[in-house]
Amino acid sequence: MFQGSKPELKQAIEAFAEEIVLLDPSDLGSVVNILTFNEMILLAAEEGDSTVIAAAKAAKHQLEQFIFADMDHQARLPSDVFLQRLNQLTSTMQLGTPLPEFASLELPATIIPDIEQVEAGNSVVKLAEEPLVEGNAPETVQPVSTPTVQANIVLDDLSLYQDFITEANEHLTAAEEQLLVLERDPNHADAVNTIFRAFHTIKGVAGLLAVDDIQQLSHEAENLLDRVRKRTISATAQVLDASLKALDGLKRMLNRLQDSIQQSKMPPPDPQLSALVQLLRDTSEEKITISESSSQSAIKRPATGQTSVAETPNIPSEQESTATKSSGGAKEPIKVDANRLDSLIDMIGEMVIAESMVQQDIAAFLAEDKRFSRDAAHLHKITRELQSLSLSMRMMPVRPVFQKMARLIRDLSKKANKKIEFVIEGEDTELDKSVVDKIGDPLVHMVRNAIDHGIESPEERVENGKPEIGTIRLRAYHRGGSIFIEMSDDGKGLNRPVILAKARERGIIASDAVLSDHEIDQLIFVPGFSTAKQVTGISGRGVGMDVVLRNIQALRGAVEVHSTDGKGTTITLRLPLTLAIIDGMLLQA
Repeated sequence: MFQGSKPELKQAIEAFAEEIVLLDPSDLGSVVNILTFNEMILLAAEEGDSTVIAAAKAAKHQLEQFIFADMDHQARLPSDVFLQRLNQLTSTMQLGTPLPEFASLELPATIIPDIEQVEAGNSVVKLAEEPLVEGNAPETVQPVSTPTVQANIVLDDLSLYQDFITEANEHLTAAEEQLLVLERDPNHADAVNTIFRAFHTIKGVAGLLAVDDIQQLSHEAENLLDRVRKRTISATAQVLDASLKALDGLKRMLNRLQDSIQQSKMPPPDPQLSALVQLLRDTSEEKITISESSSQSAIKRPATGQTSVAETPNIPSEQESTATKSSGGAKEPIKVDANRLDSLIDMIGEMVIAESMVQQDIAAFLAEDKRFSRDAAHLHKITRELQSLSLSMRMMPVRPVFQKMARLIRDLSKKANKKIEFVIEGEDTELDKSVVDKIGDPLVHMVRNAIDHGIESPEERVENGKPEIGTIRLRAYHRGGSIFIEMSDDGKGLNRPVILAKARERGIIASDAVLSDHEIDQLIFVPGFSTAKQVTGISGRGVGMDVVLRNIQALRGAVEVHSTDGKGTTITLRLPLTLAIIDGMLLQA
């Protein structure tokens, strides 16, 4: 390994070398992914690592030329030559050997090709500008300009943009989670670094693909996080709000890009770009002391076996993720088109049905043929195992949905001027993909009602002898062949006399009807029913809980409500494990 390098740089170079070994040049998407590992090297490098920096920038130049050969109307290097060059540059980074001759002739514009041999045989490369590393000042801020719109996207390169959108959304999801962690602990260095890397990686790939809106916004967000990282400013509420708005803006731009690439063209300039850029610059230029911090909501994940101990969630860095992937027992995920997966599940379902019919025929007509019965039983075993495996392929954790609720609670608690602590349990519980995709809306309405109607104001909670910070708990678990999702709050609970009076006033029930507590609780699911005295920006129109009931019943699930006056409310969703294949039993008497 190159001497004098810090551990982070060594890990980045090892990860880069591993990806080069596994690289398939025919898959341009995988070539684009290599750029992320290249950026990690430049991010970890220091001034004393001149040879590493030069080799990394030369590798970046080779990767960009290979990716954009068609768009630039240039001949693409043969795959073997391309891989050979990347391996030579990797050796330079690992061993400090002299920079290859081709790199000296084709250095990027940021490197002056003035290479001097030193006694140890290493190359010293003079840089026209400092690389982006920890401790350096952020890049010079350029005035806001209208992004140039590219006329069309080459159809063969649509996969590059699609891969970029998918991976950028993954980076933004991780960044959003860590921003919420940072709100609870403004000095959480790992969270700051994860957010910074997310914006930095998105900026780099967006620049390669000429997606100017995304590049400029992520660049400004990166500059803001760079100041937080260097402790020039602290992670105050203003900084976090600006970062979250930038994150939302990037998600919107990615959605617009997704819609546009289907028509083989770039999206028009984003109308909100200038305002977002100006917000980030204004926030970055404010002089805020390190001690300042503000938070109205927080996230907790109970430690294993302990519901009262909170852990700070953490997202592993790219280096840690790479190390995990390269270990012997690690699982390596691959991306599969959802339509292909659905088709596979459907075909396996048909096969299971056909196999069951054959089994019945065997039992009816060939029961005495022992050898045939044995072979049929073996086929039945394989079919069932294949069915079980195919269903597991559709399973995914509920964590992404729960994390969206964390962001929603944070925003709504500030809007309602309430202090709320959000506790997550069982986010690794797995559900069928189709179910996970459809539980988002019900959870949103449940959260809105809990904040608006359940959790009291800090002053009211103190008067009632409660802590001023309310708690909303979201929990997922398996039981009896079903998945249960519970959302509970420690608010004032359902006001049953008010609910009953409102139902009689609207003619939903007879004026002399006598209902049990359970029956009164079910009235909140009646379409249009609401006890709110006025409609707010959070709830009050009487459609939220109606949506919850209809959506869950459409998934063949059920909803239960348990409430204690002055103590809080718990809403439980019972859902099937999967909607793909459901076993049935035929009984005859």
